Amino acid sequence: MTRARGLAHGLGARDQADRAAAVDALLILAGRRQLDGPALGTEPGALAALDMLQLGRVVPALRDAARSGAAAEVWAIVTAAVPGMLPPAVGRPPRGLPGLKAELNMLSKLGIAPLYQPLSRTLL
Repeated sequence: MTRARGLAHGLGARDQADRAAAVDALLILAGRRQLDGPALGTEPGALAALDMLQLGRVVPALRDAARSGAAAEVWAIVTAAVPGMLPPAVGRPPRGLPGLKAELNMLSKLGIAPLYQPLSRTLL
């Protein structure tokens, strides 16, 4: 299992304490500049499409990470995640996608989006 896939599973874990530990790991990796946001972003869509991950658990974990100082990293994760969850990449978007797009919208209001303005227009 890759680091990104393991972290994605942690962010979507059933137990709140496990999700909190995954957020802590994300923050540590981001602080060390060792977080590959785009690689992590592709995992939730792939796992959600296989019913191996519930986005409804991932979104609050990402929100916690963004509010804890990793907003730019969460932006990179979410902008990498959303395109793979939309047709034609998938036949049916996974449940919880509106919440992920709402998180993207919230991040855009924090001033992160101007760095990625062309991408944010297509995803929001």
